Amino acid sequence: MMREARFATVIMMTIMLLFSAIILGNSFDYAQSVHYVPAVCYCLIAGIGLFFLSRHTWELSRITLHSGNLYQTLTDLIRLRSQHTKLMVGVWLGGMLAGSLIMFPTVARKFEDQGLAGILLSVGLPLCLVLIALGLAKITGFFTDRYLNELREQVNELEELR
Repeated sequence: MMREARFATVIMMTIMLLFSAIILGNSFDYAQSVHYVPAVCYCLIAGIGLFFLSRHTWELSRITLHSGNLYQTLTDLIRLRSQHTKLMVGVWLGGMLAGSLIMFPTVARKFEDQGLAGILLSVGLPLCLVLIALGLAKITGFFTDRYLNELREQVNELEELR
């Protein structure tokens, strides 16, 4: 679990650095502050993810085997892991939705040319695609936590032995 948390931390830090560089360096020559909305969203979401990951890592490091009570340790890990999984799914969903905002900065510029229908299509289409992808991921079990399932199986085995 710690290795997975470190990998996710590297991803979040990379996202923060990349989008901070985009914001600070204005690499896309943005003229209006509304153009920065997707990059700022990504930075905020990555920052929230880093906070959750650091808190999860700290709480994982505090869990020890309670004087031979494996059952209590496993239930503590399940509780901690299920909380963390819910929070990180929210972070990943937020990242996907922020990615769908990539067309948002073009709204002001294209409104006169395309009208309201064109704007709704250019912003709504990526959002719909993200929502469809998230629905398919949920249906296929992409958001299931394999560590959590393994921990629950181990607790069930311990209960059978009792």
